Amino acid sequence: MDHESMRDRNNKRMGWASAIMGLFFGSLITFVGVAVFKADNFGIKRLQQLTADRDDILMKLFGGLCLIYGLWRLYRSYDKFKNG
Repeated sequence: MDHESMRDRNNKRMGWASAIMGLFFGSLITFVGVAVFKADNFGIKRLQQLTADRDDILMKLFGGLCLIYGLWRLYRSYDKFKNG
């Protein structure tokens, strides 16, 4: 094998690994955003305790930002999968 084909194969592998990691972290950040945004509806006592002491507007803003960023990461990872 020549070096260029090996380099191309390694670059493709790294692209796939990056896309998979992006999907994982995008899903995680999206879940955190939804959990913080809707903490009262989940019924998780520890999450409710963490968010009860904070300003409601800041928690909604943080949850919304996590949700937007997580969805952006999911979109970018999907685009990387789709386009190779």
